[in-house]
This record gives sequence, structure tokens and C-alpha cells, in this order.
Amino acid sequence: MGLAETGGLAETGERAADHGRQASESHGRQAIESMERFGVSTTPRNYTVWYAYHAGQEPELGRTIDVLISNGQPVDNDVCAELYGRHFTSDDQSEAVLGVSGRIEQAVGQIMAAVGAAGDNAAQFGERLETFSGKLTAQSAVADLRMAAGAILEETRAVQVRNQKLEGQLRSSSREVADLRQHLEDTRREAVTDALTGLYNRKHFDMSLRDWAGRCMENGAQLSVLMVDIDHFKQFNDTYGHQIGDHVLRLVAATMKTNLKGKDVAARYGGEEFAAVLPNTDLGGAEAIGEQLRNAVATRKLVRKNSGESLGKVTMSVGIAEYRPGEALDELVERADRALYMAKRTGRNRVLTESALEEPVAVNQ
Repeated sequence: MGLAETGGLAETGERAADHGRQASESHGRQAIESMERFGVSTTPRNYTVWYAYHAGQEPELGRTIDVLISNGQPVDNDVCAELYGRHFTSDDQSEAVLGVSGRIEQAVGQIMAAVGAAGDNAAQFGERLETFSGKLTAQSAVADLRMAAGAILEETRAVQVRNQKLEGQLRSSSREVADLRQHLEDTRREAVTDALTGLYNRKHFDMSLRDWAGRCMENGAQLSVLMVDIDHFKQFNDTYGHQIGDHVLRLVAATMKTNLKGKDVAARYGGEEFAAVLPNTDLGGAEAIGEQLRNAVATRKLVRKNSGESLGKVTMSVGIAEYRPGEALDELVERADRALYMAKRTGRNRVLTESALEEPVAVNQ
């Protein structure tokens, strides 16, 4: 029973892998066709742009290219270079991404070469048949017919062997492309993920905020930003050590993962500060989410596992601002930050929205 179930799972995994390879190969073909259509050089970076477009991996990039195409504007090498710089990683892992893309380009080249070789084989085979046909006449002797038939059979077998070899090369190259695409996806995911908490990093937060702000400009939807800072984190770190401090960071991250749903984007903004993009959420809704997060962390009791020692509680302060269509995104984040630090100055362990910035507030010393 156990073996049967394991086999079923293996078959399911193989089917999923085959489906992933087929999708990857399809997106790769579409990328190459688009580069040929628009006269774009087949470089790794251009391939990355067009693959992401056809795979739907970068919504903002997709909308930009669609607008350019619908307006009859060029999507040439210069445009692709700009799109790559805007949407793809520029940190230390960019070289890894570029290296994988280069290997993909090489593998695709091998596939195209194999296809070309298959075409050459077919053409040569046709020429041989024409030669044999020309030698055969109505007056051909039986011996001549047998000799021609034998030669045709021998040539057919030779073509079959060559085509089998090419088929194997194509399979190998296709698998390599699929594996490289997966490696590229893993590398890109790592480039936008905070290693300690598993949340997105600030780079992805900035990209997501820009993307959702663009959508708000198009459809008038609401968008809020939530900034979080752990209260007295340095003091906690100094008292209990960095390992316990890391545990607290992961606790806050897990709380955000649990309580933020749907299209919300949670990120570690830096140090003990976190942030979230809340699409389709007004200031009141964002305030309710902030209170939910604050309360979930404040009610957790921290205990050292190996000794059972109580470490007390950790609290956090939250600041919130709502996007005003057309404003610079730095202004939006700055308002949320100001609300956050007002929350810290006025007692900590509380949530304040940008509305509080317009009200006189007593400051706790």
C-alpha cells in the first residue's frame, strides 16, 4: 500500500515536472519569436525580459510592453535594456541571473542547431532519392533495381540513426532549458527574499508599491502602506542576545504572514522595521489590520526553550498612510513613517494613522 502510494506521488510529481517543462519551453519559444518579430538582439537580458513578459511574471512590465505595442511604438534593444534595468535585480545576485540566462541562450542555440541539422538531413535524403530515381528507367535491369533498393534502404537507415541522435539532443537541451529556468526562478526569488525571516525584502516592497500605485492610477482603487517597528528591540537584543533577537524578528514575520492575506505584501524593511503594501484597503481598513498585528504580537509570551525562563513580551508600534493618486511614493512612505514614530513617541505598542499627524498629541518622555 505504501509503495503504491509512493509510486502515485512520484507519477504526479513527474507529470507536474513535465507540465512545468512544457510551459517553460512554450514561454521560451514565444520569447525568441518576439525578439525576432521586433528585431531585438538575442542576448540573455533581452531573453529575460521577453520570457518574463510571456510567462506573466512581471505584471507592470507586461502592461508597459502591451501599451507600447498597442501604440505602435518600438520595443527595441534600448527599450528592453530600460525594462531590464527597471524590473530585474541589480544586486549581487544579478550576475547569477545573467549567467543562467546565458546558459539558457546557449541551450536554445543548441536546439535551433539541432533543428537545422534535421532539416539538412531531410534535404540530403531527398537529394539522394532524386539521384536514385534518376538512375531508374523502364529498361532498368532487375539487378539495378535491387541495387537501388538496397542503397535506398541503407540511406533510410542512416537518416533514421541521425534523426534518433538529434531527437536525443533535443530532449537533452529541452530538459536543460527547463532546469535552467527553474534555477533562474529560484535565484530571482532569493534576490527579493529576506533570508532571516522569509518575508520579501525592501527591494520587492518598493517594486510592489510602485506596481500597485500604478494600478490605482488606472482604476481608482485604494491603497495603504503599513510601517512596523519593534519597540525597544536594541535593548531586548542587548539583554538576551542576538539569537533570541532573531527569534523575535521571525515571530513578527510569522505574525504578518498569518494575518496578511490575498494580495497584501509583507516585507522586512530593514533591521527591526517591517512594512506592508495593502491593496484595495483604505485608511480605516489598514488601521484595523495594524491593530490585529499589534495585538497578536503583544499577547505572545516569550519563553526560553532550554530553560523555561520567561522573557516577557514584545510589543511593536505601527504607522499607516493611504496613497494619494499622483503623489510621489516617497511621500506616502514618509507619512507612514511619521505616524509610526509618533506612535513610538506617545507610548509605543500602538497604531496611528496619518490622521494623527494633524492633531496635537501629548508626547511621553
